[in-house]
Amino acid sequence: AKRHIVATLLRAGRSVTEIIKNTGLSRTTVFKVQKLVKEGKYLKEGLWTGRLRKINVDEVKEAFMVNPKTSMTKVAEDMNVHKATISRAVKEVGGRSRRMIERPLLSQLQRDKHLERCKVMLNDIKHAPSSRIIIFSDENNFTVDPVFNRSSDRVVAFNDNRDMVEELRTVTTVKHPASVIMFGPIASNGTKMDLTWFKTGFRLKSKAYLEILKDKILP
Repeated sequence: AKRHIVATLLRAGRSVTEIIKNTGLSRTTVFKVQKLVKEGKYLKEGLWTGRLRKINVDEVKEAFMVNPKTSMTKVAEDMNVHKATISRAVKEVGGRSRRMIERPLLSQLQRDKHLERCKVMLNDIKHAPSSRIIIFSDENNFTVDPVFNRSSDRVVAFNDNRDMVEELRTVTTVKHPASVIMFGPIASNGTKMDLTWFKTGFRLKSKAYLEILKDKILP
């Protein structure tokens, strides 16, 4: 009943000794599961084909508590059930599948510096005269290469249109695509300003930024 937990612990890099201590299983059982997982047989043999199998939701929760990055597909294969069964079990015990997010890697010194600067900016804005207008701006680089999602953008193929589909499903790209930079400012009073476009290869540095503010935004 705990074979899927052993497989999950093995994938998480736990040693055989740790697994035996945590699960209470015999050394022979753990080594047998380890061998099957290495040979790839453990995930393929014994698939359930009969009636809907009932599973222990606490075991499902324990499998994800050991390694939250384990996919539901792997746990379903280890327990010989459908992925939807694992998904329902996760919801039943109050779990949610969350997507991965990116965050900048900041040291504690950088965090403290950011906090200090934010406090200075907030204090300056708080005591600023009502006539002050703050300019918010951002720039973005646009390329002529087609944009597609490898996961969701698909084409449906049949035997009758296979040649056409093979051509449609190919997205051509180049190493250095043509691109332009767009600079867009907006004022704190809600006033929108015209977009500024730059040619390929242009780099918007501080000197050019100040010139744009003087010549085009704040004439």
